[in-house]
Amino acid sequence: MAGDFWSGVTDAAHKLRGEWVPAVLAALADGRPHRFTELATTMRDNEKRRGGRVLHDAVLVRTLERMEINGLVARVERPGAFSRVVTYQLTDEGKSLIAALGPIGDWARRA
Repeated sequence: MAGDFWSGVTDAAHKLRGEWVPAVLAALADGRPHRFTELATTMRDNEKRRGGRVLHDAVLVRTLERMEINGLVARVERPGAFSRVVTYQLTDEGKSLIAALGPIGDWARRA
């Protein structure tokens, strides 16, 4: 039993690996699809309010790709009038991760 627990913790930590993963989760938490520029703007605005780091497009692209591979984010591509329209949204696994992170956030605020 203990081995399964720690294996699960290790798997979760692997999926959360990356400086921007929590910020992407927060930006997509409203449940609706976001275009790349909208997502980047939301995240940059959130970081400015916190006095935080600078987010570069290339870093966001790599983070979204990794989150898609890990099953946390879905990339949906649709044909548009002049070009394709790409949006990102949380998968069911991504939504369940946010729910699971609530107690961890509470713990971190107390610690």
